[in-house]
Amino acid sequence: MPENDRPEAIRAKTPWPRGAILICRTCDGPGAKGMRKRLKSLLEAAGLKKTLRPLVTSCQDLCPRDGTAVSVVLADGALVTYVVRAESELDAIVARIP
Repeated sequence: MPENDRPEAIRAKTPWPRGAILICRTCDGPGAKGMRKRLKSLLEAAGLKKTLRPLVTSCQDLCPRDGTAVSVVLADGALVTYVVRAESELDAIVARIP
C-alpha cells in the first residue's frame, strides 16, 4: 500500500483523562503487580481513581539495581520517573501528583 493511501491515525479518548502511571515489570525491585494494586488503592483514596491509570509495562530502559522504574505521565505532557525500592514509597509519589 502506498504511504499516501494509509488511513490517518485517530486520536482516542482514554477513560483516564489525567494520565497514566507506568510500572516496569522487568525491574529487580518490588513486583509490578503488587505495586499496581497498591497504586489503585492509593489513587482511589486520593480521589484520582477515575482520572489516572496505573499500567504495567515492558522495560523502560532504566534498569535500576534493587528498584523498579515508575513513570508518572500526565496528560499535559509532564513526565517524572522514580526508582521505587519499596511499595511504601508509592504513597509519596501519589501525594506529589498535582
